[in-house]
Amino acid sequence: MLLILDIDWIFTDWKHHYGKDGKVMKAFWSNDRYVLNLLKTVNLFDDIFCLTWDGTWIWIDISKARVEKELWIPVVSTREKWVKSKYDYVLNHYWDEIFIKENVVYIWDDLADLKIIRDSNWSATTKNAPTLVKKYCNYISEYGGWEWWLADILLEYMKIKWIDVESLFFN
Repeated sequence: MLLILDIDWIFTDWKHHYGKDGKVMKAFWSNDRYVLNLLKTVNLFDDIFCLTWDGTWIWIDISKARVEKELWIPVVSTREKWVKSKYDYVLNHYWDEIFIKENVVYIWDDLADLKIIRDSNWSATTKNAPTLVKKYCNYISEYGGWEWWLADILLEYMKIKWIDVESLFFN
């Protein structure tokens, strides 16, 4: 199984912050590391990576600094000229549409992701996602944004896969 995550709105508040000196910053939720480490202990996924459409290299550098260096999850930007779309990237790197339907778990929130959300084995989003995105998701988190919805979604997926989530905390 392959888990694909977005960066903005999953790991960040999707806002671009500027310091007094004009330095660009992003705010990241700190609890995502805990649930991702928990997920890795149960070995549900053969591979996990982030696929983002960060607008400029400034943003992608900030995202990579957090996600790759602190969470140890590879980041691919669809702004690379060889990547036409997120769907094409997954299709080109993971063989075919059957693989996507059978093996991809996709956590996203945007209309740009609609085709892969629809075609994935299992997909999830937040309650604040556009209605059309929610239409094709298997699970919609009751949380409205970056501050718990990734944990909520991943814990829900573990339960679907018959993992006793509570025992992970109490044993």
